[in-house]
Amino acid sequence: MKNRLFMLIAFLAFSFFSFAQQKTVKGTVKDERGEPIIGATIVAKGTTKSIISDVNGNFSFNVPTSATTLIVSSIGLDKKEVEIKEI
Repeated sequence: MKNRLFMLIAFLAFSFFSFAQQKTVKGTVKDERGEPIIGATIVAKGTTKSIISDVNGNFSFNVPTSATTLIVSSIGLDKKEVEIKEI
C-alpha cells in the first residue's frame, strides 16, 4: 500500500513538473493578402511538437519553454521561420 501511494505521488509530481516546463503558443497563419491559411503545419523548431491550423488559420499548442522559433509550412508556399514572442 505504501509503495502504491509513493508511486502515485511520484507520478503526480512528475506530471506537474513536466507541465510546468511548457508554454502555450497560439496564433493565426495568414497569406500576404491577410487571408487565413487552412491546414498549415506549425512546428516548434528543434522539437517534435506540431499542429495544423484550423479553417480560420488559427492554432494553439503547448511547446517546451526552451522553444524560441516556429516553422510554418503549407503546400504551395515557402517555409517560414517565425520567432515566438510573449505578449
